[in-house]
Amino acid sequence: MNTVAAAIRLTTIAIAIMAVLTFIGSNYSPRALASGPEDEQIHFSILHTNDEHSALIPHGTAIDHHPGKENPARGGMARLAYKVNRIKEEKDAADEEVMLVNAGDFMGGTIYNWLVFDGYAPELDLMQQIGFDLVAIGNHEFDHGPDLLADYLKTAGHPHAGEKTTLLATNTLIPDDHPLDNVGIKKTHVKKLDPGPKIGFFSLMGYDAMRVIVESGPVDFMDPHESAREAISFLREEKEVDLVVAVNHAGITEDRELAEAVSGIDIIVGGHSHTAMEEPEIVEDTLIVQAGGHLEYLGILELTYNPKSGEVKPRNENTGTPYLIPLDHTVPQDPEVASSVDKYTEKLERMIYDLTGGNFKDILEPFATSEFKLPNQPYNSENQFGNLITDAMRLVVEEKTGEKVDFAFQGSGIIRSELAPGSTEHSQDLLSIYDITEAVAIGSGPASTPGFPLASAYLTGKEILDILEISPLASQYMGDNYFLQVSGLRYAYYPERVILFHMPGIDLPFPSFQAVSNVETYTGKGPQTGKDEDFASLEIDNEKLYHIVTDYVLLERAVPEANSLIPWLSIKPKDSDGNPIENFEDCIVRVNGEDFKVWEAVLEYIATQPQGNNSSGLPRIDPYYKETMGRISIKNNTGPLTWIGVYLATFYTISPWLYLIPAAIIFGIVFKLARKRRIRSQRH
Repeated sequence: MNTVAAAIRLTTIAIAIMAVLTFIGSNYSPRALASGPEDEQIHFSILHTNDEHSALIPHGTAIDHHPGKENPARGGMARLAYKVNRIKEEKDAADEEVMLVNAGDFMGGTIYNWLVFDGYAPELDLMQQIGFDLVAIGNHEFDHGPDLLADYLKTAGHPHAGEKTTLLATNTLIPDDHPLDNVGIKKTHVKKLDPGPKIGFFSLMGYDAMRVIVESGPVDFMDPHESAREAISFLREEKEVDLVVAVNHAGITEDRELAEAVSGIDIIVGGHSHTAMEEPEIVEDTLIVQAGGHLEYLGILELTYNPKSGEVKPRNENTGTPYLIPLDHTVPQDPEVASSVDKYTEKLERMIYDLTGGNFKDILEPFATSEFKLPNQPYNSENQFGNLITDAMRLVVEEKTGEKVDFAFQGSGIIRSELAPGSTEHSQDLLSIYDITEAVAIGSGPASTPGFPLASAYLTGKEILDILEISPLASQYMGDNYFLQVSGLRYAYYPERVILFHMPGIDLPFPSFQAVSNVETYTGKGPQTGKDEDFASLEIDNEKLYHIVTDYVLLERAVPEANSLIPWLSIKPKDSDGNPIENFEDCIVRVNGEDFKVWEAVLEYIATQPQGNNSSGLPRIDPYYKETMGRISIKNNTGPLTWIGVYLATFYTISPWLYLIPAAIIFGIVFKLARKRRIRSQRH
């Protein structure tokens, strides 16, 4: 009887519990059912961009852009602002936090960045107007040196503007007495979401990004992995953050290596490699994202955070939101930001008018025509845009100075884009100043005016040959900036012969200096032809001097680096009388007392192109540039006998006495083989 009563009592209790649970389930959300905050799933989003490169307006071919028509131009600050505002409104309505971060290189690339020389900070000013929470410092922020960067950041309102838009650079070492130390750049940043986790941020400048910085001055950089470990330890242990996010300017390869080598990073928002990642990569539990470049996309990472487990997961697949949102013609422009961009365009046009003595002004109006694109690729090869740019450097400097220029050189990587004419009904075959100068707009010179200056010097034929040998070697180990596009000569090179061998133990390349052959100088006038009668062999002696033109930074940096890396090399820029030039600033080409820039030479050269058959009255890019012209021929090796000759020639180049070493070794090997054959024949 007691057993039956107990059973009835337990059944009654169970029914009551089930009724209560049913009532709760029908009236409350799962979130309300949680036993406490630790069991809640919290939603938040990270919006991210990288590598804007001063692309304030829709990019690709700017002349294609038309606010009221379909067009292929992508990006622009006004489109970004519109999309960011709409996403924030949607997330705010759902009670979700949103952060907007940038992974560096917001400066450097288009002529809008020239406004820094007139005391403006257009890129960061607009980014703060749009509402960026955090901005990382990339390598192109140093294009004009750390002093000017400090002025730029002050112009944008820092350090006080850092209360809304944090500047982050974790492994950047700034001297205490430098102006850059007083603009509020932080090593780490912490933000507590409400509701949501406490997030710690840090930012690394990668190895490759450090290597290509134009001018870092006294600013130095720590090892990225060591800096990451210190930042993670500080954020986790002292700041007690729940999540760690790295906003890096390092490139996808280095981000992967970081995730493998350093634990404790939940998310890496990347930049530098311009990788448009349509979905995240997961490396050792670290989520890696990147949003391409030039504001072609806005990256969005919708996340779910579990406070109890500390786990964070993307939920874009669940919501149907793409990880990359194209900022194309379907995205309207935010009117306030568009108005701000227009004001900067007006300032820029006044600046260009003044810089060119009134020759050029309207940067977005039709300037020239072309029926074809001029590529700036492939890697380590001659390309069409390189031919036009170096022809402009050689021929315009010759016209400006009245001195014959034999050769012009420009680094492939410094030519930052192809030249593409308009492709829509309203822009077909048209080119604007903005589109033309985009490829050659970066940098400055000692005078702190926009663009790299042209530099002129005299070299011997042997030094010219050495430069051509260094070009493919340096590009393999230091990047495409050092592979030279050329005008005024033609030559062949064997890629397999560039490196003779790698020195054991230290894995350093030993150059052969036998990769280049058939170097010929152009003896005709104008753009070089392909006719053999217009070429003569390069004279390899110390008497004949050749007049060369290149950009100042390439001359000022590449020549000392080459001389220091290769002990037997000695390239010494000279004046027309053969006297060594000690100060590279003396090499700068000046017209009417002002530094003459690469971009000016290119604009002037295109402006003087013949009109052709078009009815627009605009100059037309000569069809000569539609194809490459055999200025750089790539050859293949021809077998083991060739390699023996290369080895012997290399050692003879270093020193005639060293020539005897490999010659003796080869003679000894041949002698032994012959002797063995003779012994075998005697036995038979």
